[in-house]
Amino acid sequence: MAAVLFMLYDADRNLRRERIFRDRSNPIDSWNDITIYERLRFRRVDILEIVDEIQEALTFANRGHNVTPTLQVCLALRFYATGTFQNVCADLAGVSQSMAGRIIDRVTRALLDRAHRWITFPNQQEADRQKAKFFNLGGFPDVVGCIDGTHVRIQAPWRNEHEYVCRKNYHSINVQVICNADLLFIDVVAKWPGSVHDARILRQSSIFAAFEGHPKPVDGVMLADSGYMSREWLMTPFLNPTTRHERRYNAAHASTRCTVERAIGVAKRRWHCLRGLRLEPTKACHVIIVCLMLSNKARMLKLEDPEDQYDNDEDDDYMYDMLQDNILVHNLPTERMRVAAGQAARHRFVDRFF
Repeated sequence: MAAVLFMLYDADRNLRRERIFRDRSNPIDSWNDITIYERLRFRRVDILEIVDEIQEALTFANRGHNVTPTLQVCLALRFYATGTFQNVCADLAGVSQSMAGRIIDRVTRALLDRAHRWITFPNQQEADRQKAKFFNLGGFPDVVGCIDGTHVRIQAPWRNEHEYVCRKNYHSINVQVICNADLLFIDVVAKWPGSVHDARILRQSSIFAAFEGHPKPVDGVMLADSGYMSREWLMTPFLNPTTRHERRYNAAHASTRCTVERAIGVAKRRWHCLRGLRLEPTKACHVIIVCLMLSNKARMLKLEDPEDQYDNDEDDDYMYDMLQDNILVHNLPTERMRVAAGQAARHRFVDRFF
């Protein structure tokens, strides 16, 4: 009888196999400080701080898998920093490509929920400080921010593919950004296909509605290139300056507005995935916002900008025409009146300061 019971116990034990976890090297423990910063764009302490912020979301979503929150964050940062194939980033954690994709999406969503902490429009007190900084940069007074659009290349989507082809004949997301004098992004809109005109994106944004209303969010003006409409709060350059004062205005405008181009360039150097994303549009938009949020975090931590160079391929200025570029203006007479009011305000601005 004892022999029979022993045989049954032995057979049952053989059926129950203990779970075996693969040994995954943790970059936080195995890499030195220089390597961590070069490959993940943050210092060790900064990465652990990010992990602490989103650990609960990563732990809850990762039940049943042996991928620690720290390793998940490192994998996602590696993807943002390189923009490479997901299976290359998967090797970092010893997971499959499909698992790496889920981890990147999970970390991105967790960070996206906290984007409002790092991308914030200033109050009046902060706006006044930015005015002084902008004036010291280019000699243009009363500026609270600079606005521009940048195209982030994506793979051709399977739905509405033609809408994502930009003027440079590749598929992209047209991202609207507003930055301050510290190269921090204070507003980001990342949801429009590459074929959509910059001015239309602005017209459909919450910032446009806020500045068109009364009272305005802050007292001051923003600078934009000639692709945008003229407004009393939105200063664009003269296309054909005829006086010395208009040329001085244009020079100060160009010197000050280049801030937003520098901010975009720094972000694209830090996060190489912004040069090209192999993701469907919705996920690509999420990654773009998170990268710009992390760019703000890096600047607030006063981290050095990456040394690798990135050729600026931003769109050249081009003339705004409210009847073209798919810009829907439902009340054209009212729009013409507002453009005229904006141009009049620009002339008053020139007479007063230049």
